Amino acid sequence: MRSTPHTRLAAPLAGRVGRARKRLGLKIHPARFPAALPDFFIRLLTDTDDIVLDPFAGSNTLGMVAEKLGRRWVAIEMEEDYLRASRYLVGS
Repeated sequence: MRSTPHTRLAAPLAGRVGRARKRLGLKIHPARFPAALPDFFIRLLTDTDDIVLDPFAGSNTLGMVAEKLGRRWVAIEMEEDYLRASRYLVGS
């Protein structure tokens, strides 16, 4: 896979986030995906300051990417542990 700014960014963040989640005993979402996936679609389909909705946020990779690209975002997730864990990814 070709390296993009977000794939280069995701690796160090993933390590830090993983350690924080483990230390706090938070669950890690089982269906994570690379940051390059939402990066492609957010760039293709939105403009700066648009709002991006993720109705199944999980680990909130989309929120992290949206924020880095200057988009506002809304994340919805039923599992509270995943939302707590995502705080260490978004805004870190």
